[in-house]
Amino acid sequence: MDHLIVLPLDVFDMHSQRCRLGPLLMSRLGVSLGNCVKIWWKNQCHLSIAWPREDCHEKFLQVDGFVTSVQPDAQAEKLNDMENNQITVFKHVKQFSAVYLNVVMTDLDFVLKLNENPNMKKGYLISKCRCLLNNLYVAANFKVDFTEHTLGKLYGISYIEIATALPDNLEVGRVLTVTDIEIKKVISKRRYDYCQKRTSDMSSIGGLEQEAKKLREIISLPFQYQQQVENVRLELPKGVLLSGPPGTGKTSLVRAICSEYAVVLLHINGPELTGPRPGESEENLRKSFKEAINLSKEGPTVLFIDEIDSLCPRQSKSGQQDGRMLGQLLTLMDGLQSRERLVVLAATNRASAVDPSLRRSGRFDQEFFIGIPSESQRRQILSVHTKSLLLGECVNLDRLADMTKGYVGADLACICNEAAYSSMARCKCLLKVERINPEPVTMLDFTTSIHNITPSTQKGSDILVDGKPVLWEQIGGLQTVKLQLKQSVEWPLQHPEAFSRLGLPLPKGVLLYGPPGCSKTMLVKAAATACGATFLSVSGAQLYSPFVGDSEKALSEAFSRARMGAPSILFLDEIDSIIGKRSESSTNRSVQERVLSVLLNEMDGVGIKVEEKTTRSGGKERLLEGVPSWSQAEFSEVDNSHVLVVAATNRPDMLDEALLRPGRFDRIIYVPPPGLEAREEIIRIHSRHMPKTDVDVRWLAEQTAGFTGADLENLCREASLHALSERGLDVEVITQQDFAGVLANLKPSVTSSQLEQYSILNWRTKTNKE
Repeated sequence: MDHLIVLPLDVFDMHSQRCRLGPLLMSRLGVSLGNCVKIWWKNQCHLSIAWPREDCHEKFLQVDGFVTSVQPDAQAEKLNDMENNQITVFKHVKQFSAVYLNVVMTDLDFVLKLNENPNMKKGYLISKCRCLLNNLYVAANFKVDFTEHTLGKLYGISYIEIATALPDNLEVGRVLTVTDIEIKKVISKRRYDYCQKRTSDMSSIGGLEQEAKKLREIISLPFQYQQQVENVRLELPKGVLLSGPPGTGKTSLVRAICSEYAVVLLHINGPELTGPRPGESEENLRKSFKEAINLSKEGPTVLFIDEIDSLCPRQSKSGQQDGRMLGQLLTLMDGLQSRERLVVLAATNRASAVDPSLRRSGRFDQEFFIGIPSESQRRQILSVHTKSLLLGECVNLDRLADMTKGYVGADLACICNEAAYSSMARCKCLLKVERINPEPVTMLDFTTSIHNITPSTQKGSDILVDGKPVLWEQIGGLQTVKLQLKQSVEWPLQHPEAFSRLGLPLPKGVLLYGPPGCSKTMLVKAAATACGATFLSVSGAQLYSPFVGDSEKALSEAFSRARMGAPSILFLDEIDSIIGKRSESSTNRSVQERVLSVLLNEMDGVGIKVEEKTTRSGGKERLLEGVPSWSQAEFSEVDNSHVLVVAATNRPDMLDEALLRPGRFDRIIYVPPPGLEAREEIIRIHSRHMPKTDVDVRWLAEQTAGFTGADLENLCREASLHALSERGLDVEVITQQDFAGVLANLKPSVTSSQLEQYSILNWRTKTNKE
């Protein structure tokens, strides 16, 4: 009889403050019929009257949760795991001489009337509380639940809290007709329930300290210093607009700050207000504002409108109903008094889609942009989401933060969950019901989940985000080109402080040109892998559309996504097919001219939207990934400082001269066909997994003059197929004769005349020769 099983109370015992115990247990504890007992159950402490069970069963206990502690008790245990020593008996209970109460009522309007008229508290409310509490066992910091009580419903009283009871040395007492009753506070049930269920705080949110500090000032100033604000007649902001990509923590930040200051949060979504009947949507909006204003009369209140862009889009693009909703919201915002204890917050993923009339001063006075977290902020977010996980010694959160460029807080939470699931699946703990001892989450679990989860900022677009790593060692030869790429791509993204120290501006673009098949695309991917940047690839087929303006919009979106995932490399492959020379453009190439204009503006920073220039902390220009705080002045001028445009082409003569000037494509690099040493290295790389014997790689390199990297890869593949076709499918090795047989029928894809055309082009850089 060490443990008791808790059962629901019978209907006829509800609100009787009884607990049903077995007779042997009552005898063992020395409990008599009608004694007061304190029981810990469901993480709370209950005051009950001992009563024997009718079936005399000793392993079951029934408790009436009528009088419970206000806050969860530290000594409480979980359900169905109750021990006998969790029952305390009070045999001789005296009456309280006086009790001070906090009353929770269902009707908000009646609560406001009571608070305005103290005489109603003393007369009407005290008599009702005396009637409800008569002959009950209570204690300080305990509450009596009347939500389902017949008389409590009639009086409109949900809870009665015992704030203080006299005498102080009496742990448990009774309330009788001679007990003095005083009402300290009367609050509404909605405010009370919200204050009781507060769970989130800033410790559960990482990387938003600056935003939280600014938002705290706006929310707490009219609430904590109301008298000072009224004395100086300070006009406080009526509304704040939070904008930023999805998953950056806008809603979580508002909830955490409201919970921190015990502010009632009235949360409404834009689509929830829409009704099918004419005028119903506006009526729902008026009801929400009326409820918020009434709650603000009782105490600090925040009205949070989520997805406000769906509620009030731009008037020029909205229908009749949308215009009515916008007009109604404007009227309600203008009717708010600036010194009321009500702050209106709104959140959107597209600030540009909100009607400008809402964003003027006097309505949504301030705007905060919560952008993509930086590396240090990602480190804080990961530490928050991994504090409940069993991490292995190999897990390096700093390395994970560096690997997750462009990921928002929701993505990082998903990565941690996926890594935990991988660990549980590995030790096959998902099928166990008993206690499990999971294995620690390893670094491999995290890296696997990172590769499987695409950042939210890169979803929903045709722009290719290539996450497959390419190493420098996988590309043979081209040492000079590799060095130039490292100087143009890796150094600016990995060491911006060195460029700032020397007064060297960061490059905006790099152009690779050369014959086809010379590994231009592979070189760019290797550079992106080496510097850990987001790699986005755009082709002409993705840009062009039969609809006017879609091509320019797609290119603008590519730059916007590159800025959100910074540091990033935006790769424009075959750029000559995307844009061309304006002087040679005819009527059917007008699309290329418009795309060229957009590309020039985006590279110059002209095409950046206003909200993309706003910082997460509000007011200053956004510092992109990797920029130290001491160098704000150097890097705050251009938001594209960590977006590098890399283009590749086989026809550099087809590009417009305005694109090739310094300040746009600052570095132009010629990628030639591989020389002798480079060809030998390329053949070794592509044949390293092939079982071969007596193959003279040096001789093959000498015989393949003019071959590109793609030609040499094709040579190795054709040699394997030659061995299978000549000696059967059971062949085990590839010989020199296989390579020689294939080489006799292969020709280089680049001719000498093509190489001469590249050599006579007038470029700013010297031709690299291997």
